Amino acid sequence: MFADITVKEYNWIQSCSSEEYVALLNTNSKHQQLSIDVRRSLLQRIKDSIDAAGGTIEKQHKVALFLGKKNV
Repeated sequence: MFADITVKEYNWIQSCSSEEYVALLNTNSKHQQLSIDVRRSLLQRIKDSIDAAGGTIEKQHKVALFLGKKNV
């Protein structure tokens, strides 16, 4: 259905503080399904682990963009 397809990839590394990373995890639907006490404990343990390892975590991101012309 498309012609002249090209793919562009974008890669980057995002550095997050422990607080930023925990805030990001807290938006995940799987984490939201946990009871509040379990979720708080889990996120606190993750934050403590990041802080003990220097206070930041690096997340690798990769996005692929597909471009093409629609066949008429």
